[in-house]
Parts: sequence; structure tokens; C-alpha cells
Amino acid sequence: MKSKIILILFAFTLVTGCGKKLGPVSPDIWPPYVVQTSAYKGHINLRFNEPIITDKASITLLGKNGDTIPVLDTVTNLQDYSISLFFDNTKTDDSLYVMVKGITDSSLNKMKQFNRVFGKSIKKDSLFVSKLALKRLRHKKYVFELDFNMPVKKKKLSIIAYPQLIKDSNITFENLHRISFVVSDTPDFVLVPDNIYSISGENMQYPYLKVYKRKTFIKTKLKLTIKSAKDSSKNYIVFLASHSIDIFPMGKSAMPDSILSDTCTLFAVSKDNGETRWEKMSIKGDSVVIFDKMTNDDTNSLWRNIIDKLLK
Repeated sequence: MKSKIILILFAFTLVTGCGKKLGPVSPDIWPPYVVQTSAYKGHINLRFNEPIITDKASITLLGKNGDTIPVLDTVTNLQDYSISLFFDNTKTDDSLYVMVKGITDSSLNKMKQFNRVFGKSIKKDSLFVSKLALKRLRHKKYVFELDFNMPVKKKKLSIIAYPQLIKDSNITFENLHRISFVVSDTPDFVLVPDNIYSISGENMQYPYLKVYKRKTFIKTKLKLTIKSAKDSSKNYIVFLASHSIDIFPMGKSAMPDSILSDTCTLFAVSKDNGETRWEKMSIKGDSVVIFDKMTNDDTNSLWRNIIDKLLK
């Protein structure tokens, strides 16, 4: 027993002794720096080595002849420590000179000025919804803030906060990449159609759906095939049942293991190189569905059909 007590005391002395030798944690004195750059049509992306604060960032863009190119918008991505700089691509020549300063890390260490010349790029990025936040207001009202990863065009915006259809006249642009809208109650779901375009012309590849009211699915074996889909196309199926919607991205074929109902209206959509093809079909307990009459059409007519069916 004595030996056990001595051993415990010895171990305790070692631990506490080592603890006393540890000095204070060294302060962060190292400024953030750019580790990766990407050039796209209409914007430059800079990724840093650590989380950044861009509130006091100073950005200058110069054309080939030294003309100042206006910065249309900046979007900070906290997840991958990056900032994207957006500009009018039609006003740039063969090269773009980028100067960035004033960005800090969480310890307020300021970056060294970043200088880089980029060639004109025709590479396109993907437009998508990066965040949707619900905040309660007074008088039993709710406000949604919705962020895109790049600035979007203000024309013909409409969003479904079911059972409400939020038209562009009721949508507020907080800046070029963030919109907000007010609803009277928490919706069953929020659906952002993919007929939205960025200011440089990128189209959303898929609709955005966030569900707030739990949906009931049924187990099934259903094989879906889009006969004319190309390998390069972006395809998805919209399932519409009673006051419910689900969106299922797919390749040329897919086999979902559950659906909203065995009696549904389906919209198959295939998008490739700016061309949208879609087909509408109703199912009643089918096990195989083949879409072979896809027609050329735009996403606006597609969503008019979906919205009319959903909100009628």
C-alpha cells in the first residue's frame, strides 16, 4: 500500500512540475498570406492560409493601360478562408493588375500588400446558394437572409417560401450577393429556382431546397431514365406531391429508394451548355419511368409550370 501511495505522489509531482515549466502561449504575430489564386470570367478568387477579416480590405484593379476597373462586389467565404473580387469582364483587356491590402487575421495581424497580374480568363465558376438564415422579427414576422456565392442579376427573381410565393417586388437586395424577404410564419420549405443568373452570366446548376417541416417518404423501387441526357449534362428530377416537393440530382439514370408518394407529378430537367430540356410526367405506382420526349425550353417556363402545380 505504501509503495502505491509513493508512486501516486511521484506521478503527481511529475505532472505538476511539468505544468509549472510550461510558459504562456505565444501570441499570434504572423500575418495572413495568399496560398492560392484562381481567375474566372468576371472574378478573381484569393485563398488565404488562415481565417481572415475583410472589413477594412482595400482593393484596386487596373487594366492593361492603367485604367481603374471598378470592383462590383466582394464575397468572403469563411469556410475556405477566401475572398472573391468581382468586376465587369467586358471592361478588362488581356490582363488585370490586382492589388489587395488591409486584410487581417483574428489577431488583427495585417497582410502584406498582395500584387499580381492575371490574364483574362473565360473559365466559368458555378453559381449556388451559400447560406440561408432565418431570423425572427417583431410583430410575429420572420426575415430570411439568403446569400449567393457571387453577385446575381436582379431581374425576374422569385422564391417560394411555401405556401407563399415571394416575387421580385418583395425581395430586398442587401448587396449584390445577399437578398432578404419577410414572411408571416415559418414556411414548410424554401425553394430557390435555378432560373437565377450571376452578373457575368452563370446559371444555377440546380435549384436550392431547404425544408423546415418534416416530410414523409415512402419506400419504393423506382428506376428513372433520361434517355437523351448527355454525359456532360446536369440533370435532376422534381417530385411534386400534395403540398410537397423534393429535388433529386441524377445522371442519365437513377434509382431513389424513397419518394414523396407513389402518385406524383415529375419534372425531369437536363441542362447542358446553356440549353435546358425538360419533360413533365405523372406516375401512379410505376416502377420504371423513361423520359424520352425532352424538349428545348428555358428555365422560366419550367418554373412557371412547377409553381402553378405547387401553389394551385
